Formats: sequence, structure tokens, C-alpha cells
Amino acid sequence: MLSSVVFVTVIGKVLGIACPQGYSCRACDRCWTSVAQKNSGGCNEACASPPPSPPTDACTGFPEAVVNVGGVAMPSPHVLQGWVKQTRAKPELVHELMFAVKLKDADRMQEMFFDRSNPTSPNYGKWLSAREADALTMDAVAVQAVRDALIKAGAAVLKTTRGGEFVLAKAPLRLWEDLLQCEFHIYKDDAGDRGTHIAAEAYTIPSPLSDYVYGVLRVQGFPAMRSDSIRISSEVVGHITPELLRTFFKMPVVAKEGSAEAKNREHTTQAAYASLNQHWSPSDLEHFQKTYNLPDRPVHEIDKEYNMSSDSFCKSSPSDCMEANLDVQYMTAMSPWSQTGFFYSANHMNMSTLDTFLADILDLESPPEVISISYTLPEWAVRISPDPSMMTTFNNAAMKLGLRGVTILAASGDDGAQGSILRNQGVTCADLHQKTPIGVVGLQVNWPAASPFVTAVGGTMGVESHTEEVACQINCSVTGDQCKVDAPYVGPLITSGGGYSHYDKPAYQDGHVNCKGRGVPDVSLAAYGYLIENGGLQISVDGTSASSPALAGMISQVNARRKAVGQPSVGFINQVMYQGSKAFNDITKGDNKCGTFNSTLIGKCCGGFDAGPGWDAVTGLGSVDFEKFEALFVRSQVVVV
Repeated sequence: MLSSVVFVTVIGKVLGIACPQGYSCRACDRCWTSVAQKNSGGCNEACASPPPSPPTDACTGFPEAVVNVGGVAMPSPHVLQGWVKQTRAKPELVHELMFAVKLKDADRMQEMFFDRSNPTSPNYGKWLSAREADALTMDAVAVQAVRDALIKAGAAVLKTTRGGEFVLAKAPLRLWEDLLQCEFHIYKDDAGDRGTHIAAEAYTIPSPLSDYVYGVLRVQGFPAMRSDSIRISSEVVGHITPELLRTFFKMPVVAKEGSAEAKNREHTTQAAYASLNQHWSPSDLEHFQKTYNLPDRPVHEIDKEYNMSSDSFCKSSPSDCMEANLDVQYMTAMSPWSQTGFFYSANHMNMSTLDTFLADILDLESPPEVISISYTLPEWAVRISPDPSMMTTFNNAAMKLGLRGVTILAASGDDGAQGSILRNQGVTCADLHQKTPIGVVGLQVNWPAASPFVTAVGGTMGVESHTEEVACQINCSVTGDQCKVDAPYVGPLITSGGGYSHYDKPAYQDGHVNCKGRGVPDVSLAAYGYLIENGGLQISVDGTSASSPALAGMISQVNARRKAVGQPSVGFINQVMYQGSKAFNDITKGDNKCGTFNSTLIGKCCGGFDAGPGWDAVTGLGSVDFEKFEALFVRSQVVVV
């Protein structure tokens, strides 16, 4: 699983002959969105008009001239994700697998999910208890049959989730290979920073398990790619602080300790998901809260196995704390009185990531009301796998949590429309036109942001410099595989992810999204220049991994207001947002035709989409105008009986 990685900003100039769409001024060897932005950046040269970007196909994001380019067979998914097959894994190695049990009435669950999150339905907001949700989907006969079959095969059953969604078992690889007719191999990270991983390229579910199981997790799938572009900045044009976010997006002030409003907000819950050895520092959080006059509030570890809070670790390995520190600091900054949790899911060589998270969250009697996920995987890499269980299990869990009033946010990614597979040195823009068994690779939205059952969060810029808000994107002027700028460089190191999923467009996007696929993102928030405390130092970071937790805190504020008038948490918010799309700041400038810059300031610009009026595949509906956003959810006096 790939983190929507935090990138640290440096300052300097952009070289080249053109500018991204939405940049109307070229001066001082860089592109500017306006004369005001140029002047605030200390540039006194007169503006020169840059040439326009080439036209692109509205739904593929590729230049019109290359939309119909053919190709040859692509390599296996693990190759594009940077993994190289090594040797067969030792047969005596003990490995844990999760068997996804078929649900009793998945169609009914989906029907109820959309009905109860639709503000025009009389059932809006009538969320289920944990017991009611489990009764809706649990097939007790199937669960027992799976347990019996695994025990009979010689495996040790470790756990069954309370709702019967998963059965966790362990056994030597020899047993799993015999049972699933597969071969496990050791894979090595080609970049060298993700260690090794155990996986099989294909497997078969035998009878009678196949009657009760629709997938087996931790057989296939690969952990996240990690960027080598993280670097500490000296200064930037402007910075994001909690106070600036509150002012710009029209949020209420922080309630005073002991006030009725503060006590009301304490009844809301929120959590950040983490993986990839990300730790957070309590002392960094405390210093961040003191710096910005925020209440001294704790963060609680809610996973059942790991303690990822460590001041000493974050001082010795600050790069392994940036994401987690960013998540907890800005989630609490936006809703400091909420009860905030941190859930860590290990990504060891014999473990997956979201599977453990889903199993444990579903087991909670009272899961966090808002969950932010800043980690992504290219949707293509998930789809091309012969095993669809990762996507299916996530969607099922998201729907079930939504029926319990939980909001799930997922960062749209930091690689523009081309996706994170382009971070690998051996993958080029031409590879996106190659054919695979499931069609041409194409531009990439990220998973799980592409799930129609979560809210995908993109990124903007301009807030940090008090200039016009536009799409967050690297400042690169050359299309293709070698967009090189010279250091020092000023500007974002990331580009807001977005585009069209291979999932069909959900009904709630009708009238907004004009292409066949589910449009990503749904909404955006500032993603450039966030000041955080990390390892005892103040640094500036970029990423939709900042946008998502900040928005999560805003939604907790909405939940507090709803609870104050006897209403439940907001749950799945997409249907309300698309029916109230005027509650957002429409972002009409910028594009996502490039990805990220690596450590040598080389980026790839393989195509993408332009921001424009209304929903677009760069910033979604736009950024949040909190006053209008809150009114969407509070004005309807939902009475729960």
C-alpha cells in the first residue's frame, strides 16, 4: 500500500518554456497564477503570457493525439510496483491468512447504505447498532463451515470477527500451498527501502471453502511504495497553520476549556489510520498544541497490538514520523476537543495492511465516527490481480461502517492523474498506453479513494500565500518523462490525485461527472505548506495526506453541532455534498497532468485533467466553505426513532 506521502518543501525557481494550465503569468523563471501572487513572491518582472497546454481527451486525460495508441502486454502488477521476484519462500515459514466469508445479504446492505445516507430519504441518519449491522450480514453457517474446513486441513484458527466477516488462521506455507494450489515467493523491493515481501501470484479456493469464501487476504498484494522525495525545507512563500485554516475556510474558533461547546465536542470521535512503520510523537503534539494555542489533548492508540507513540524514535528517525505526526496534529487542530484515536496496521513481510485495520475496526462496539486514510495504492494494481477480495472486502466494510454512522475519508494521492506507478524509474509515460488482460493501463486513480463508499479528498494551494486558491500541482513545464527543474525550487512537490475509476459512476455523481467512471476526488482542501512539529523541529510538508485529516477534524465539528440538536453523526457524506454542491469553493484553475518531483527534482508529466467550473477530476466539487458545509448537515432536523 502506498502512502499519500508527505513531501517536504524547498524554495527556488522553475525553469522551462511553458506553464501548467491556470497559470496566467510567467516571470522570474517561474509560473504564477496571478500578478498578486507574483508580487507577493518578491518578483518584480513583468508577466509574459505562457503558451497554452495541449488539448486533452475529457475522460482519458491523455492528449487527444495519443488516445487511441495501442500497445503490448504489460508485466505483472508487482513489477510496476517496484517488486522483484527472488526465491521460493521456505515451506516451514508460518504465515497468517484472512479468509473473507460471504455475507448473508450484501445487496440489502448496499441498498440500506445509500438509502440511509440520502438526505431526501425518510430513513436518513437512522444508523444501525453494531448488533443490528452484524445481524444484517452475518452467515453463521458459513463462518462455522470455514472454521471447520481450516481446522480439518491442519491450520490453527486464531480469530473470527464479531460480524463473521473474516476468519484469521495461521499455518506453515507448505500447508497453504497445498490447500490453495499456489506457490509463495520472496519479493525484494527494487528501490531497497521496503525490505522483502511474501506473496503468490495466483491461488485457487478449494471446495468446500469456495462455497463460503469469496477471497483470501495476504496471499497476493504488495505493501506500499515509499517516495525518496522527502526533504526538509529552509523556507517557503507561505505556510499553513491551524489558525489560517480556520480563518480561510470559515471555521468557528476553538471552544474554551470547560465551556458547554467544548464539552459537547468531547462527545465526538475521530481517528487516523497509519502503516509503513509510521510513529507519532506525544512531545511533538504537545509542542504543536502550545505553539498554536490549542487545548492540551491526548491521542489514544486504538489498535490491539502496537504502540506507535515514541518521542525518541521520532528524533532518531524523523522521516518515519512525518505522516503520523501530520495526521494527529491537524486532525486535533481542527477539532481539538474530540476524542482522537490512532490506528496502526503492520506491514511486515507476511502481513497486509487494510485487512487488519478492517477486522479490528469492525470488531469495535463504538468505532470512530470519522476515519482518515492517507495511504493509497494504484487502482490498476488492485484490479489486475486475479484476486478481487481486497477491493470487495474494503467496500463491504466501508458500507457496514457507514450504516453505523462512520465517515471514511481517503486521500486522493499526490501523483496527479498518472498515479504512483510512475514513481518507479523503469516505468515511463508510454507504459500507460500498454495493454493488459483488463485493458489499457491508462491514467490512475488511487485506491481506496476510488471506492464509491468513501469520500476522496484532493488538494489545493494558494491558502498558504493568501492568493487565489487553485489546484495543488508541481510547477513543471515539460511533458513526458523528464521534467527537470533546477534547485533551489519554490512550489509544491506534489500534484493532487484525480481522474476516473473503473468503477461505474455512482448515482450520486449524476449531473456532476460526465464520464462513465466514478470521479475522484469528491472534495478538496489545502495541501501545500503545512507547518508541523517533527522530531523536535518545525518543518513544512505537502500532501493530500494533510487535506484528509484536516477535513476529518472539520467533520467532527459538524458531528458535534448535530449532536447538540439531537441528531446522529453524519456518516457517509457524499450524497449530501453532491446534492448541496454550492457549499464549496469552486476551484477553476490548475491541472493534474504531472506527478511528483523526486529527490533530484525530476518529475513525469504523462497527462491529466484541468480544473474548471463545477466538479472536476482535479479538485472535485472544490474546497470546503465550512459555514455552508455545516449547514448542509445541520439544517435538516433529522429525528431518529
